[in-house]
Amino acid sequence: MILFLAFIAAVVSTPPRRLQAFAAWGGMIAWASALSGVSLRKTVIRASSVLPFSLVAAIGVPFAGGGEEARILGVALSARGLWLLAGVVMKSFLSAAMLSVAVSSAGFDGVLSAIRALGAPALFAD
Repeated sequence: MILFLAFIAAVVSTPPRRLQAFAAWGGMIAWASALSGVSLRKTVIRASSVLPFSLVAAIGVPFAGGGEEARILGVALSARGLWLLAGVVMKSFLSAAMLSVAVSSAGFDGVLSAIRALGAPALFAD
């Protein structure tokens, strides 16, 4: 569980433009999936379920002004905002993928037990 939380913290703190780091995180998820006997296809499908929520949460970011401008289909978008949107999508997908591997390999009750063992507040573990 500690490695899982460290992975999530590392993914979330990765700057959006570090595409090699995101590729490495994806490779670690594939490795963890193979090691735990969880189908990578199943992991990707489950992780994809967070994408609509991520897009809705961050859809306005590319329209925020500032910095370079990118035109997509005639609409002016902030290049910085597009990178932030991409970062939100990549981070949420990778975090959900690792969570899917953890729950598929240890079971939901196993994940909750590990959270309790780490001393997390009851709000998170019950």
